[in-house]
Amino acid sequence: MRTPSSPPAATIVGLAIALAGPALPIAELIAHAGAPSSIAAGSLALWLLLVALVAIVLRWERRDLGSIGLRRPGWRSLAWGVAAAAVLLFVVSPATNAALAALAPGAYEPGLAKIRGSSLPLLVVAGVSAGVVEETLYRAYAIERLSEWSGSTASAAALALAAFAVAHVPFWGVAAALATLPAGLLLTLLYVARRDLAANVVAHATTATVQLLAVAAAPR
Repeated sequence: MRTPSSPPAATIVGLAIALAGPALPIAELIAHAGAPSSIAAGSLALWLLLVALVAIVLRWERRDLGSIGLRRPGWRSLAWGVAAAAVLLFVVSPATNAALAALAPGAYEPGLAKIRGSSLPLLVVAGVSAGVVEETLYRAYAIERLSEWSGSTASAAALALAAFAVAHVPFWGVAAALATLPAGLLLTLLYVARRDLAANVVAHATTATVQLLAVAAAPR
């Protein structure tokens, strides 16, 4: 078993962005600067974090994007992503929602109140943004760099999954954030098994977009 080495400064900053960035009140700062809604502000904040992280990988770490699981997407990436989205939408989410409704009724309401009334295009942007950025931060970058540093993929995946859940607390509340763990676990297992960022993005973006549009279409 190899002894973990200290990560370089660039990777420490990258991990700080990947693990803690989305939980910071960046969206609120953008909203106060004039963004039209918390959804728009949140999406913009995510993309700013992604730009910063990609800059670190390319310019500071001087590594290519293949080091965070990005390779030319093909039919296998699409197929795995769609299959994972189907499992998330038709198995994981219904089971999670039923459990949360029984254990913590109304837990989703704080977040849903922020979503209702948003335009359909904005919800699509939010879903795609969550899929692209969160998978790059929590699955690809965090797991790859933590694995290199610690020598343990399992520990890296567990820490990234915990950070993923915590990041949802400011928007959704504690109970609803904990309910992201089953979906996050499936996405984590998908990434660890395939190391294919594109497949994860397809799965997450599809699931998030469908769920947001379903909220918008649901009768009040």
